Amino acid sequence: MSQRARFLRSVVIKTCWLTPVVVTVNDLVGGPATVHGRSMQPTLNPSGSTPIDLVLVDKLSIRLFKYSRGDVVLLRSPVCPDAVLIKRLVGLEGDWLTLPDRIDIAKIPQGHCWVEGDNPELSEDSRNKYGPVPLALIEGRVTHVLWPPSRISRIPPVDPHRRLLMKNSFALKER
Repeated sequence: MSQRARFLRSVVIKTCWLTPVVVTVNDLVGGPATVHGRSMQPTLNPSGSTPIDLVLVDKLSIRLFKYSRGDVVLLRSPVCPDAVLIKRLVGLEGDWLTLPDRIDIAKIPQGHCWVEGDNPELSEDSRNKYGPVPLALIEGRVTHVLWPPSRISRIPPVDPHRRLLMKNSFALKER
């Protein structure tokens, strides 16, 4: 067998071994995701920056229920299951919160959460389209910006307590 054939055989074998490992790690533990759109500005895709941010998504913490109010989360759209959204987790089941630009208050039902984009003018979220979203749609917690290099950083949670009228302390233990 020629040297080229051995090299190609080696590449094929390594690819066959690595592909299932990479897919499993990405599904269970986490991996990169791209952020399109302006609904999370200025946290993600800020004006004057690249139009697409690359972020690190922690999927393991969701499986272990280690997420809290203020975290940025990756979730399936409640109206279009093929679409993936990135929003901020504002409230959890049992919380009461004020609705912006309205006199209304909302109680988040059992098994649901309230998600919002950081840019209210450009975000379709619980405020204006979805209402309370099932917790089962959350797939990961966005932890870091990986690209562009000038913006590599951790994404800190933002405290939504100014909007919470009453927090359900039994919903999830705070990290």
